[in-house]
Amino acid sequence: MKKIVAALLCVVLLLGAVGCSQTPAPPSEPTSSSEPEPVHLPKNPLTGVEGLSEEAVGKRPVAVMINNIDEALPQYGIGAADILVEALVEGGITRLMAIYGDYTKIPNVCSIRSARYYYPLIALSFDAVYVHWGHETTYAEDVFQSYDITRICGDWNDGDLFDRDEARLDEGYAWEHTGYFKGPQLPAALKELGKRTDLDSAHQGMAFLFRDEAAPAAPTGEGAQEVRVEYSASYISSFTYDEASKTYLKLRDGKPHVDGKTGRQLAFTNILTLETGVSHLTDILMDIEVVGEGEGTWISNGAAQRIRWSKADAYSKIILTDLEGNPLKLNAGKTYLGYVSEGNVTVTAPAPAVEPSAASAE
Repeated sequence: MKKIVAALLCVVLLLGAVGCSQTPAPPSEPTSSSEPEPVHLPKNPLTGVEGLSEEAVGKRPVAVMINNIDEALPQYGIGAADILVEALVEGGITRLMAIYGDYTKIPNVCSIRSARYYYPLIALSFDAVYVHWGHETTYAEDVFQSYDITRICGDWNDGDLFDRDEARLDEGYAWEHTGYFKGPQLPAALKELGKRTDLDSAHQGMAFLFRDEAAPAAPTGEGAQEVRVEYSASYISSFTYDEASKTYLKLRDGKPHVDGKTGRQLAFTNILTLETGVSHLTDILMDIEVVGEGEGTWISNGAAQRIRWSKADAYSKIILTDLEGNPLKLNAGKTYLGYVSEGNVTVTAPAPAVEPSAASAE
């Protein structure tokens, strides 16, 4: 009897094995706990965009003075800047200040020029290390003596960070338009020079309020396909909206403004034009009021909106609101920041779509 039972059990087991091999069980659905978590990199405090290096988290940005006259073009290294500031200096020309949020990723930048008093005050808005080659010796000197500004100057060649571009000299550029800043060497030089690299407590977090990268929005105002910022009769920055990239492509006096190393046209997610007092300190030197308050325009995502700006003192951040005083959130991305007189910004809406006529449709 035991032998019969054992034989029957073997048959049952064999049949079960055959059945399993013929009709395999469907694979089990993966559980949510087994799915990999998305990797989020630190956000650049000047753009609100992910990708800041771990070494730069909580560290100070760097503001670099850049020549903007015809004879110095094209500049290079400016395409990597997160914020590009433009304002008048003497003779109706403008000067640029490129601000980089990640001090470990600054390229070589050319050509470097001297300071005017209001640029380091703008740099203080971001607690930035200020890089320049020389400075105006009255008002700018007063600012350097009056405020705690960490600066790297080509006159001293701090940390062996400055040199002349030999290729430019060979091409016939004037000597004063060939000075460049060795951005990749900055982290080691700051350590060697004992400069503060940590952001102070008042400038932790984002420089501006930013929307989430995945949720951009258009300003609540008129359409903005073309933007013209007139600093003087001969210095005009203009922008054309590129729908594909959702950015504004910069032109300088009607020609594409490009980075001389990459060949790429400068592009910005946000254009901020801050209206302020622009006058003369002397027959030559300009006075640009960068501390105080006023109105301006925010342009992004194909539209423009009137805004208010304020900067309480030299060390304070730049605060942006709508006209009712509600905090303004920029779209995540690079920003062009221009200081202009009232009435010097022109925004052109997109051309209306033309309906085909009955005759052309036939």
